[in-house]
Amino acid sequence: MAVYAIAYLIAQSIVSPSLAASRVVGLVGFIPLSAVTAWIFFRARRASDHRASDHRDTRRAFGGYAISFALTALGTLVTAGSELRLGTETAYPWNNALYLASYPAAAFAVLSFRAHRPGPIVRWRLLIDTAIAVAAAVVMTWLYIIVPQIGTHTGMLDQVVLYAYPVGDLVLFAALVPMLLAPRHPQAGGILRLLATAQMTYLAADLIDQLSPPRIPGVPVDWPDVIYLTGYVGMIWAAEAFSRAPVPNLTGDGPVGAARPSRNWLPVALGGFVYLLLLTVALRPWTQPLGPLVLTAVFVTLLIMIRERLTERQTVQLARELDAERNAARFRDAIAHLKVGIAIIGPDGRVSVANPAAVRLLQLDGPIEGSALTRPGWELTTEDGQPIGPEGHPAALALATGRAVRDLVIGVQAPGGAPRRWLLVDADPRFDTGSGQVAEVIVSLHDITERRLLEQQLRHTQRMEAVGKLAGGIAHDFNNLLTAIIGHSDILKISLGPDDQRIEEVGGILQAADRAARLTGQLLALSRRQHLNPDVLDLNEVVRETGRLLVRLLGEDIAIVMDLDDNPIIVRVDRGQLEQVIVNLALNARDAMPRGGHLTVATRRLEDQDPERPPEFVGGEAGVAVLRVSDVGEGMDNQTRSRAFEPFFTTKEVGKGTGLGLATVYGIVQQSGGEVVIDSEPGLGTSVTVFLPATIGPPSAPPPQPTAAPTRPTRATPEQVILAVEDDAALREVIRRALMQRGYRVLVAGSPSTARAIIESSATIDLLLTDVVMPGGNGPELAAWARTLRPDLPVLLMTGHADDLVHRYNLGPAPTDMIQKPFDPADLAARIAASLGHQG
Repeated sequence: MAVYAIAYLIAQSIVSPSLAASRVVGLVGFIPLSAVTAWIFFRARRASDHRASDHRDTRRAFGGYAISFALTALGTLVTAGSELRLGTETAYPWNNALYLASYPAAAFAVLSFRAHRPGPIVRWRLLIDTAIAVAAAVVMTWLYIIVPQIGTHTGMLDQVVLYAYPVGDLVLFAALVPMLLAPRHPQAGGILRLLATAQMTYLAADLIDQLSPPRIPGVPVDWPDVIYLTGYVGMIWAAEAFSRAPVPNLTGDGPVGAARPSRNWLPVALGGFVYLLLLTVALRPWTQPLGPLVLTAVFVTLLIMIRERLTERQTVQLARELDAERNAARFRDAIAHLKVGIAIIGPDGRVSVANPAAVRLLQLDGPIEGSALTRPGWELTTEDGQPIGPEGHPAALALATGRAVRDLVIGVQAPGGAPRRWLLVDADPRFDTGSGQVAEVIVSLHDITERRLLEQQLRHTQRMEAVGKLAGGIAHDFNNLLTAIIGHSDILKISLGPDDQRIEEVGGILQAADRAARLTGQLLALSRRQHLNPDVLDLNEVVRETGRLLVRLLGEDIAIVMDLDDNPIIVRVDRGQLEQVIVNLALNARDAMPRGGHLTVATRRLEDQDPERPPEFVGGEAGVAVLRVSDVGEGMDNQTRSRAFEPFFTTKEVGKGTGLGLATVYGIVQQSGGEVVIDSEPGLGTSVTVFLPATIGPPSAPPPQPTAAPTRPTRATPEQVILAVEDDAALREVIRRALMQRGYRVLVAGSPSTARAIIESSATIDLLLTDVVMPGGNGPELAAWARTLRPDLPVLLMTGHADDLVHRYNLGPAPTDMIQKPFDPADLAARIAASLGHQG
């Protein structure tokens, strides 16, 4: 097109000496130019079907332009043909009819482009600017085009044509001004402004051509043609730009706040022209009527005053909007940094806004705007593990019912084995003020995974505490009964002859009592109330010693693998309880491998920063000692694993397990200051890890091998008097008879008050044997009182509770020992003999 324009100007310069030839070249040259412009606009009209979302308006606009320039091309063709054939413009009515018909087509095209819809203040200012520009254009057209030609044409048709062209130009100008001055469209503003500017240039050339300007000396072409060509090139450029580059929305409103007010100079320049005319009137004689000019000047002045007032209001409004945008930006920034997930769901169920926390909590790998709140493959569950479908999501419920959803706990697990996260979800619907329908739902996501874990741990601890209290109470009374049973059986056994057949039955009673005693010991262990005698031990050495016992316990079909640390691991625990932990874990592993397998017992020491270390476990001065027992058995699912430490919970058949094995391990480890963790998957085996505080120091010497207790004390004489204090009458009688059978003189009391009276009245007591917990007082208090009278009095405490009350009282330097119920008379006699031996 630029090449064609240059060629046209060269041709005009060649034929410029001949006015007739120059006019013919001008007419003939503009025929293809108008036709090509019409064709390009027609092509842009077809492209609007897939280039713009508002294709109907855009199609009408470009179609109007195509018709307008097609009519211009036909009018020019008729005029050129007339002059070439007859040498004169004989087809005057036809060519002007075609020309004039192009104006409404162009005006229709301009009006089809709906400008970006601004606010009310901007709309009023745009209307005022348009009125100023149109008023100035009317004055210019009246004074310089219409008035000078009044009287030059006498025919009716001539006068109609005379007024029709400037009126058409003014109508088209009035339609173009809002398009030029409207706020800049966010996406298509450049194309629309180029098109409007090119159309305005074409219109200016038309007005100049109506003035019949003389040729500029030295310029070989008509200079209005140069302006015409500029307008054509600009309009073709705009149409081509639209056809080649997709524009999503050419004529719609666009996003709110995306447009900026126009600062076009056109209203100012045209308004200033009116004042220039008034100044001309003041400086030189004026032959034209002054009324229209004065009225226009007054009108323009009023419009400018109103415009300035609107500009002031717009400035205030823009300042408020700027503050609002800044506040909104700060709010968005605050939302983006919240740990709480925030998402806004539209009525179609898709996310319109989501902060980074929402993306993280939902375990997504990128932005979720425009998609559903969760994606296919994501598993949503309720607190009790029931799956949640799309219709059960809190956002879907709020959209469907219009009611807020509060404090709904859901579990979210992404595909690929990601850990499940637990979210506390609120969904609040927001309603459209016009229709009353739900416009959006604001969803908040609170991560309660850690809180839920802590709650589960707390509930587990509370259950264990409750069971422990129950077990401790039962164990106390049960131990008293067992002590009486064992004592009576022992007394009966001693009284029978060696050949008495009833000795076998008595042995069966003692074996059953021994099994019951072990059961009460497990109850005390899980309740963390047993009496511990911690020693400084090498964990590796204890595991090796216990491993020899495991070979016999587990059988030949289970291979034991010892994976012990190369260096000693020093811990301070009760040796017997630690051995029980290892044995219980090994027996559980054996039951999980009914067809055999291998059991791995491993030890190691963790440093403070080791990632394997439990985050809240304090450890000891040397770090953390780890004991891990692993099997290759059936494994456990999540539900079974969560209940593994519960007392009396077992997956074994009735009669094949008490459910106290792991519960006992848990109680022993907790009372020893450690932690227990289970890792298990169905079909992949189980690994139980015990974490204990590691200490520094040489390990204690191994305990001596037990020797048979003497049936009678070596120093038992009738002069050795023992005061036995026990509130249980049956047990009290057993103790009295067993000790008398072994040669002691025994005084008995059923309460601390009775014992005090005996001590005050008797000075021959050699040892105080007292229960720890009794109605009306306790054994340590009684012992402390007795030592105020006899500082060197030996004391032996009996307890069926696990509460180690001995260390709560200062009983002085005299020897104080304790024996755990249930016990047999031989053990009691041996302990009494050891305590009396301190008397020297």
